Amino acid sequence: MPYSLKALLASLIAKIRLAINSKSIKTIRKNLQLCYPEMSNEEVEKITYQTLKSYVMLTLEMGEAWFGCKQTNVDLIKEVEGKEYLDKIYSKKTPLIIAVPHIGNWELFWNFLQINYDSSAMYSPAKNAHFDDIMHKARKRFGGNLFATDPKGILGLLKAVKKGSILMILPDQAPRKGAGIFSKFFGKSAYTMTLLHKLLRKTDAKLLFAACIRDQNKGFKISIEDSENMESIDNVDDFNDKMNQKMETIINKNREQYQWGYKRFKRQQDGKNFYKQPEIQVPVTRNST
Repeated sequence: MPYSLKALLASLIAKIRLAINSKSIKTIRKNLQLCYPEMSNEEVEKITYQTLKSYVMLTLEMGEAWFGCKQTNVDLIKEVEGKEYLDKIYSKKTPLIIAVPHIGNWELFWNFLQINYDSSAMYSPAKNAHFDDIMHKARKRFGGNLFATDPKGILGLLKAVKKGSILMILPDQAPRKGAGIFSKFFGKSAYTMTLLHKLLRKTDAKLLFAACIRDQNKGFKISIEDSENMESIDNVDDFNDKMNQKMETIINKNREQYQWGYKRFKRQQDGKNFYKQPEIQVPVTRNST
């Protein structure tokens, strides 16, 4: 599908969803209000609309990410910034983990990795067996290694990383109970995974951050950033605070492409549920761009 048609569909669907004002729209607004309390109602609504467009674009791009040929996926990436960080570590066969927040198109970043490097990722099976089979085959068709999120899978993953396979991990998902700690994320308490810190400790891996961002040239720009030796932080509380701060910096550069529809602050130490609180009313902007 041509980029111009995708953009048109994304704009139309975003406006329809905005008018419906579903629960997912309210979640996007609430997250923006929590993370940017200084943001005006008009700005919240503008970013909400842009986020919806980004969601639709991501959905439309899944066909290319999952079923497009290798050359199609290669051609979608117009620029790779910071590749020298990755290549330097990889050439030495030093264990490497790349943390990729849910921004832009992380599926395309995964394809970039598995096309160019020995790469690994964790895999949580879908509830629908047929969809799970499609997703599993799609995500490893360029040679990537997928490991289940069970003890056997984690053991295999650790062995692969120690042998030089690059691990891609999405660090901004709220983990299951007992698998995280409360850390600050945009100034708010967020239940944050401890898995990344544990993996770094067990593998002595280097850590990089990356994002695959949709640009104005009808393609994507990959940005790879140094973690400034974050892997050397022993204390998990300090590590998670630094990790979240790094993700905030990445998100702030292209916040309209972040997954604001995810209930990142749902679990709180005091039992408070931000998403059940009354929504701050904002006007629907009909001429959003």
